[in-house]
Amino acid sequence: MNIRELKKLWLDSGFSQEEAEIVLCEILGVSRAELYWGNDVPVSIGQLAKFAKVLKKRKRGQPIETIFCKSWFLGKEFYVNKHVLKPRQDSECVVVRALEACCKNRQMGRARVLDLCCGSGNLGLVLAQELERHGVMVDLTLSDISKKALYVAKKNAKKLGVDCKIIKSDLFKKVEWQFDLIVCNPPYIRSDEIDGLDVEVKKHDPRLALDGGKNGLEFYVRIEKQLDKFLKSGGQAVFEIGFDQREAVEKIFRHWNVEICKDLCENDRVLRVKRWE
Repeated sequence: MNIRELKKLWLDSGFSQEEAEIVLCEILGVSRAELYWGNDVPVSIGQLAKFAKVLKKRKRGQPIETIFCKSWFLGKEFYVNKHVLKPRQDSECVVVRALEACCKNRQMGRARVLDLCCGSGNLGLVLAQELERHGVMVDLTLSDISKKALYVAKKNAKKLGVDCKIIKSDLFKKVEWQFDLIVCNPPYIRSDEIDGLDVEVKKHDPRLALDGGKNGLEFYVRIEKQLDKFLKSGGQAVFEIGFDQREAVEKIFRHWNVEICKDLCENDRVLRVKRWE
């Protein structure tokens, strides 16, 4: 059997060309270019066995990212497993809007940044790298209630070469400092909606990172009550929100300077909150 035939097997199972290329590159240890020019190259029995194992897991609904323990976010490769959400393209605009907020403050030479509910650490780690590329020194803290998620975040910090503090905390409970910038992708799915999500999500993402309570707003309410204690004067907090939560989160943060930003699909996706100076 050759590479072309493996691609066809993958596509005939109802999965995408992009996934086929990712899987084959991983199994064969080749680049996309090498894959493209090697359609007629035969595969070994061992490679075929690996392919069959991956395809079986995929048919059961397991995402490619958790099969290979790899995901990509703003061009960076992250380690992921079943204990963290897979970094998603929707979340990239959180980093973009947070970066905008910092870069508007031209006097900022150093920033204390908190990634709250950090999961894999993708928001805080990429943001820290981008800020430092713009000449801002960053003191980064990654925080999550899940010890298993913090293991993943620590692994990614080492992988990307980012120095940071890592704390296990239920939101701000163990946080001791004030920050110039807080980023957060909290759980915001309504509890009764989780079982109706795609199998990739409901069976292979941690419920702890999805469940936002009865109305999906529990974490925004809890965070807003304490935010003024942990955000410096003039500081900003940037949150991911559900596409249909604009009015609700604006009401929760009605005493703050609030801006709602859209994602690439023109859905309301980012809540940017500034503390009045």
